[in-house]
Amino acid sequence: MFWGGGLGSRRRRSSMFLGREVGPCGGYLTSTLQAGQRMRISGRDRDRAQTDLFLKAMAGTGSSMLYSFLTFTVILSLQEMYRGKLASSELFTILGGFISSLLFLVSLTFIGNFQEASGMKTGWGAVLLAEAIALIAASTVHRVCITTCFLFSAGILYEVNKLSGMTLTKSESKTKRH
Repeated sequence: MFWGGGLGSRRRRSSMFLGREVGPCGGYLTSTLQAGQRMRISGRDRDRAQTDLFLKAMAGTGSSMLYSFLTFTVILSLQEMYRGKLASSELFTILGGFISSLLFLVSLTFIGNFQEASGMKTGWGAVLLAEAIALIAASTVHRVCITTCFLFSAGILYEVNKLSGMTLTKSESKTKRH
């Protein structure tokens, strides 16, 4: 029995467990295929299955908040430990600004998830608060880090906004189909 389709569309041998066919990742397949048959999925069904898999793989609000807080703590701690090195040359100063912009990203994630969990609407206030946090962290390293942090954060915000728009468009088109 073969399992066909998926991202790599390679044939994978599955095993039988208590009369049920087990897929390559351990989950039970919904239908048993005859020996030599391949499972064919149309393009629309494959896109829907990949979207469902993506949504299942995403972290929930609470775990995303926890992960972003822990990542923020680790990045800030490492930045403060190596702030002498980050301020030692021009290239390291730019790197310090980039690291501070990563603080912007994870703090924006934390604030957005916190607001979503508490039922508030996320807006520019979350962006300004996350940017203020990142700029204060950058100011502990070097003055130039403040400028580079702001520039890198603007680029990250642009990319996050673009990604959010694409995800929103995809979810809206999915709800219109059903």
